Parts: sequence; structure tokens; C-alpha cells
Amino acid sequence: MEEYRKLIFSGDEVTDDLWRRLEADRELEQLTIWGGPIDNARLEPLRRMTWLKGLALGEMAVDDGLFEHLQEMRKLELLILAYTNNSGDFSMLSGVPLRDVRLEGSQRIGDRAVRSLAAFPTLRNLEVHMTSVTDHGLESLANSALEVLWVGPLITNTGMKTIGTMKRLKHLDVCARAVGDDGVRAISGLRDLEVLWLTHCRITNAVLDTLCAFPLLKELAVGDTAITAEGREHLTRSLPGCRLVDNDPEA
Repeated sequence: MEEYRKLIFSGDEVTDDLWRRLEADRELEQLTIWGGPIDNARLEPLRRMTWLKGLALGEMAVDDGLFEHLQEMRKLELLILAYTNNSGDFSMLSGVPLRDVRLEGSQRIGDRAVRSLAAFPTLRNLEVHMTSVTDHGLESLANSALEVLWVGPLITNTGMKTIGTMKRLKHLDVCARAVGDDGVRAISGLRDLEVLWLTHCRITNAVLDTLCAFPLLKELAVGDTAITAEGREHLTRSLPGCRLVDNDPEA
């Protein structure tokens, strides 16, 4: 996604005067507000900032009532709602050209949210880490045009079979204890994958050959799995053009 002209504020900095200045700044493309005493009502001025292309809100007590303020944003491509109270019926935003939606840590986000997002033809990037999305929610994304997907922790090998139908995926991040070797085999047909993270998964050296067969892989993470040191050495030798990420297994 292109780089936007951005402004970033803490929720504690948001005042009526700041809103007036933001509403007058027609060159602003992405607004980030993080934390602080912010609720849906405090974000009402957003409904007049219809030119925004990106909006990021995090660690605040907003919920789906926020969507009333966003309905006329006909340029909004990036929407981040991290660690909020949203449960995620995105159908209220029908007509908004959402391309990149990130919902990390919003634990009320579940299968209903994913089903409503599946109706957006523009959607290419979806992050639902640390949410309540299950295999059933992923079913609505089967054969989708997604290019980036982050999932966990409730996904299982069944959900990986659905992910295996998303042939345009280039970046896949799975952090789920119930995903094992069969789950990795289920995505072996994703030949365009460039980044693959399989952290906190129940995978073993039995899938080394599967991992080594992705032709375009540039980055691989297998932290906190049952892949041994010898297995990691095998991956390093077999994938010379791929960076093996030494991520923190406790992260």
C-alpha cells in the first residue's frame, strides 16, 4: 500500500481545537489516534473528514457505533481497529473501498465480522490475530483474492484447508496451537507465498519438505514449534534465498 501523509496523536491530545485543525487539513490522508479517553461520540468529527484514506484507532473504548461516522468515507482503504470493543458487522460500511483491515487484539471480533468483510471486493489484507475468529469464519473467505492474512489463536487444521484455497496469498501469518503438520500440508498449493510465519503451532520436522517446496519464499518463521535445531539447519540449507526469522518463542 502506498505511503500516506500521516498524523499520529494520543487520545489524551484530542481536543475540540485539534479536531477543527484536522477538519481543515484536506491534505491529511491517514489519521492515527491511540489510547486515551476516546469513545464513539468523541470521534464524531470523522464523519466530515471524508477524504481520509487511512484510519487507525487503538486501545480505546469504541465499538461498532463508530461505523456511523465512517459511512461516507469513499476513499478509505486502510482501517485499523486494535484492542477496541468492536464486534465487527462491517456491512454498515458497504461502499467504502476497504483494502486493508487490521483488527489485532479486538477480542470481540469473531466470525460475523469476517463474513461481513468477505463481501468487500476490494479487500486484500486482513489481520485477525488475537481475536475470536474461528475456522467457520474463514469459510466465507474461501477462494478470496486476499494477498495478506494474519490469523490466530482459534484456527485449526480445518481452517488451514480453507486458507489453502486462497491462491493469491503472498503473506500468511498463523499463530495457533491447534495447527499441526496436516495444516501446513493443506497450504502447500499456495505457490505465490513470499512470507510464511507459523509460530506457536504444533508442527514438526515432518513438514520440512513441504516448507522447502514454496518456490518464492523469502521469509519463514517457525518459532515455538517442535521443529528441532537440526530441522532449522535443514531449512537454512534448503532455502538459501529465504530469511529464517529467529523470533522470540515467548512473544
